[in-house]
Amino acid sequence: MTQAANALGNESRIATIPGEICIKETGVWMTQVARDRFGRVDVLVNNAGVFGVKPFLENTEEDLDFYIDSNLIGTF
Repeated sequence: MTQAANALGNESRIATIPGEICIKETGVWMTQVARDRFGRVDVLVNNAGVFGVKPFLENTEEDLDFYIDSNLIGTF
């Protein structure tokens, strides 16, 4: 995460937040950190997603839950 932030440029203009994107409190925390650090939120990029690299029939219910939590619930 730090490496990606460094590649984006000026550290004073970037905030990174570790956490599970499918948990509502992570989004609340992300917004609060941005407000505390920058005074307001103009743009918030929720850029999280996962993709399973195995044959479709080898995916388990746990895999499906993980994909839905990350790609759908996290975005919502």
